[in-house]
Amino acid sequence: MSNETISAYEKECTLKACTVSVWGLARHLYRQGRLPELPCRKLKNLPIPYETYLSDSLTNGSISVQRIAGCRKTLLLLSSWLTRQECNLQQLRIDQVDHFLSAISKDYAPATMQRHRSSLRGFLSWLYQNSIIRRNLALLVVGPPQYAAAKPPRFLRADEIKKLFMVVPVTQSEQRTLAMLHLAYYLGLRPVEISRISLDDIQFSKQEIVIPTRKSCNPISVPLPETTIKAIADYITNIRPESGSRKLFLGLRAPYEPVKSISVCNCIAAWMRKAGIPGSAYWLRHTYAQNLLEAKASIFEVKEMLGHDRIQTTSLYLKIHITMMREVLFNETL
Repeated sequence: MSNETISAYEKECTLKACTVSVWGLARHLYRQGRLPELPCRKLKNLPIPYETYLSDSLTNGSISVQRIAGCRKTLLLLSSWLTRQECNLQQLRIDQVDHFLSAISKDYAPATMQRHRSSLRGFLSWLYQNSIIRRNLALLVVGPPQYAAAKPPRFLRADEIKKLFMVVPVTQSEQRTLAMLHLAYYLGLRPVEISRISLDDIQFSKQEIVIPTRKSCNPISVPLPETTIKAIADYITNIRPESGSRKLFLGLRAPYEPVKSISVCNCIAAWMRKAGIPGSAYWLRHTYAQNLLEAKASIFEVKEMLGHDRIQTTSLYLKIHITMMREVLFNETL
């Protein structure tokens, strides 16, 4: 089972799920010592600006390792389309970007096109920041309008919050989860933001934490509640393994790699199930937004604290507030 054999099978097989399984089987056989070398797909080379962008994004963490393959695929599509259209990357215009997205949209599902647009925005923003293009076209890349009303975010009520923090951590994993829980509830951080926190971001003497990488690209420094400081300090002192990594949250088994955002989601969800609450990590973030609204914070203040890049996203949280008021005052359910 060599690269050539799998690649030949991949060309003949029309089912992508089957080819993915074959590559996975090959990696398993290599780990078992039954293959002399690790089979891997040969990546097509991209022009220098594209490869530089991918390298920079991996280095600064703006693109995760899991997303880099999808981003590379988007850039391959863009590079091939520009070549066929005889377009120069330095003279790229928004109408050309629209034509590119329109040309590939017939081959991909709406969810996949959303990922393509996201990858494209990141690349266009990087081109503008490095003076390769004159205008930030990323701001002009928009998806089709969505006419269905979005579901209001879910949040926890006072009795559920009490149950959540009454759970006593038993294992080392639960002790680590307790620190994550405090960051999600008291600071409203996304799971990905929690996974990216480093030891250098926490200033215990000032009782502050810096969140450098946010979706809005707007770093923020916020105070840490005393209970959160205690939970983090207890985890660092008693649970966190010795490692050369500066990331705060590490795996508890060798080689003690930094946790991924999906691990943060799973850990918090497991804690909530233990408390008898069928929810997710994002419910804590929504609850944080609800608490800000109840404290008379303006929508613009909520936007900054949550790290939203659009005020329209923050406006969804107003629906939470209205729903709660109607249930309490008029016994209505929207």
